Amino acid sequence: TDETKSLDLKLEKELNVLLNNKDKENIQTEIIINDNISAPIATNAVMGNITYTVGNDKYTINLLASHDVVRKENIIWILRLCLILIFLILIIFVIFKLSKKLKK
Repeated sequence: TDETKSLDLKLEKELNVLLNNKDKENIQTEIIINDNISAPIATNAVMGNITYTVGNDKYTINLLASHDVVRKENIIWILRLCLILIFLILIIFVIFKLSKKLKK
């Protein structure tokens, strides 16, 4: 979706493996991303995994969301709420100023 297009992924943990020169050239990588990823997404939610294969050994690490992703509709509602609050503050300010003038 549009919201998840810019989602960066990070490894759940580091992988430290001691390799000889022969194994360095034969590392295979498989990345699996979960299907149907859509907002909202929480930071550190599992989005898939990466598997490194070295010889007969496999090392799998989860891929996590690096940041929260909110739906665009949520952002629009938050902006609307902010505008309403600003409008209400302005109305209260104007009423307060007018009441001061009328008292004089």
